[in-house]
Amino acid sequence: MPSTTEYVGLELRDYLAVLRRRPVLIVLCVVMIVLGTLGYSLTRTPLYRAEARVLIDRRESELVLGIMPGSDPDAIRSEVLLMSSGEVRMAIEKTLGYLPEVALRPASGTSPGVVITAVDPDPDRAAEMANDFAKAYTAERRRITDADLQSAVNEIKGQMTALAVEVAETDQKIQDLMIQIDATPESDVERIRLLQAQITQLQVQNDPSNVAGRQASLQSKLDQLNTAITSTGGRGRLIVSTAYPPQDPFAPTPIRDGVLALLVGLVVGVVAAFVRDYFDDTLRTKEELDSLTGGIPVLGIIPAINEWRDRKTALLESLSHPNSPASEAYRSLRTAIEFVAVDQKVDVIHVTSSTSGEGKSTTSANIAVTLARAGKRVILIDCDLRRPRLHQFFGLDNAVGFTSVVLGTTKIEEALQPVPGVPGLLILASGPPPPNPSELLSTKTVRSKLETLARSSDYVVIDSPPLLPVSDSVIISSLADITLLVVTAKTTVRRSVQRSVEMLQQVDAPLEGIVFNGVGSEGTYGYGYGYGYSSYSAYAPKGAGRASKDGRSKGSTATSNGSTNGSANGSADSLPPAVTTDL
Repeated sequence: MPSTTEYVGLELRDYLAVLRRRPVLIVLCVVMIVLGTLGYSLTRTPLYRAEARVLIDRRESELVLGIMPGSDPDAIRSEVLLMSSGEVRMAIEKTLGYLPEVALRPASGTSPGVVITAVDPDPDRAAEMANDFAKAYTAERRRITDADLQSAVNEIKGQMTALAVEVAETDQKIQDLMIQIDATPESDVERIRLLQAQITQLQVQNDPSNVAGRQASLQSKLDQLNTAITSTGGRGRLIVSTAYPPQDPFAPTPIRDGVLALLVGLVVGVVAAFVRDYFDDTLRTKEELDSLTGGIPVLGIIPAINEWRDRKTALLESLSHPNSPASEAYRSLRTAIEFVAVDQKVDVIHVTSSTSGEGKSTTSANIAVTLARAGKRVILIDCDLRRPRLHQFFGLDNAVGFTSVVLGTTKIEEALQPVPGVPGLLILASGPPPPNPSELLSTKTVRSKLETLARSSDYVVIDSPPLLPVSDSVIISSLADITLLVVTAKTTVRRSVQRSVEMLQQVDAPLEGIVFNGVGSEGTYGYGYGYGYSSYSAYAPKGAGRASKDGRSKGSTATSNGSTNGSANGSADSLPPAVTTDL
């Protein structure tokens, strides 16, 4: 996983690069969500929605009960709560024999009321449920209203009766006080004055005009309630707006669902792309590779080859498609190798990778082809003794090969196989698999045979096993003049590259550079077709380098007619004569 600091200071192009790296993931998220949504939407049972309305005319009740218009702003909300109450629903279920499944909401607009919505696959059934609920509710609502009104009437009548009793009791108290005054001696002036004050107070309380006013007020309220009882109800007249069967279903809506799914899919895809990119531990760009390897130059950047091509032709891109961007990249890699040879002896080129499947065999084969087509005499050796593949690339026999030569069962000139159409290129297949490849590669015979092959050719290119699984490549690196580490974009993980570099540096292997393989356009940041020439600036003359055996630089003595740097005179094995070729 990339470090958090790598995400600091990202530019817009970096975010766009993430999207370009994950188009398949984004498209997959969009397609899956859209198809899933459309599949669900199209297979759903069509649903029909019918709406009935209960409109409440509160003006009558306001006039009857003396309520000021507009003094009850939560009346409709209270009506909805009443409809939703358990007691009302139980009464509706008892009336209808079933409880319609409906949704309730306050009506919008200026008309106060409640909208009753029923949904059902059958449009007639939807309308029936809405209407049944509305009618049953209005009936229950009127029953509740009548009960409330009757309770109010009884309360007013009780107040009128209490008023009459109060007047009678007051009259009786006045009579009793007058009797007490008559029985009191005239000399008891103080008591007579006190009794007369009480009588005056009671007479004011029982004044005919006051009593008549109270009686008239109660009678007026009683008359209003009686009028309300005979009308539609004191809490407002309920007017039912009938629901009718809808013509078209309201759900599903495939077009709307598809558009929403597309938007959701894009969001999910982009988020998934960034999450996947964050947890992706593979190397994707040259900048990431440079920052990881710390100064080890990138000798070549090989663009990705279309996977739809025939596998054999794709593996030998320099041979099958010499004008393709990948072939040009291999020629640029060849130039970089020759640039290295200006300063040091480069007889044996060792090509390896961290793990299998990174293209080391493909790289070594194409390096050999491009060198041979440049007029060099090249011997390509398959030292991957565990999983040899080079003979398959060129359609050659693997009955005899490198192991046969090392074990002395076959002479070198008998084991070398020419490649049709590529003069100057000889293949030394791996040969029969040995029981212990590492022990075989550690023998002095291997070094001796490689020296013989190097003296009789311009370049010896060795394809070896990957570094991390086995120790074979570490052994071979000690026999080579330069080692090239193949790293494949979006395949090789960072830890593998770090460990491979550490292994080579621990044994002081001549790790001269890295070949960045399978790079897409997003991995180059302006390197044209996926390869660039700026990498070669790392190979300016270094001063004194390793001189060749005859004191000449390999790069300066190699000519385009494929002449060799030396001969095999004095060797136990004689090699075929140099093959001449023209570009």
